[in-house]
Amino acid sequence: MTDRRQFLQRSGALIAAGVAESLAPWVWADSPPASDTRLNALFDVFMDERFAKSPQQLTALGLDTGKYAWARAQLNDASLKRVAQAKEENASQLRRLRAFGSGSLHGADRANYDTVEFQMETVARAAPFQYGEFVHPYVVSQLTGSYQEIPTFLDREHKIENAADAQAYLERLGAFARSMRKSGGATLSPASCRTRSVSSSSTRAKA
Repeated sequence: MTDRRQFLQRSGALIAAGVAESLAPWVWADSPPASDTRLNALFDVFMDERFAKSPQQLTALGLDTGKYAWARAQLNDASLKRVAQAKEENASQLRRLRAFGSGSLHGADRANYDTVEFQMETVARAAPFQYGEFVHPYVVSQLTGSYQEIPTFLDREHKIENAADAQAYLERLGAFARSMRKSGGATLSPASCRTRSVSSSSTRAKA
């Protein structure tokens, strides 16, 4: 079953493909211009900033070695505080991307710029809503949440080939318990929201 996050990711990919196709008629006679190294450097900065807070993504991409070896035994921060920080980081990256501008970009560079800008703008539009991780309306649902995501991640992504891998797995199990506590403290279920609303209305009526 496709959730909102997967829908947005796939939509971004389709938009990127559409932009690239729309640029096809403007093919340079000799050779296309070289990729803009400044734009690629900016994207590298954005990814480093994301990786610094995304140990699970590093493992999923097979990058949890070398300078990212620290990620091997950690899980993503599931707290609402981290959600708020991620929104601020996205806003900062979007400002820097737009300050860079797209006026001098062509071909694949322009397609990459437009795709990244669209994704960041989508996240920015959801930022004012105080709920779960970006496009998820609840911290925990029947499809999302630490209870579902982390066991799947550990089973599919965390490879155990030696004693160090096994130790990292055990440390992640401990982090899983802490993540569940954070998720539980941040959970706002529809039922609890209705209960508070009814209680508040009753209190006002008595007053």
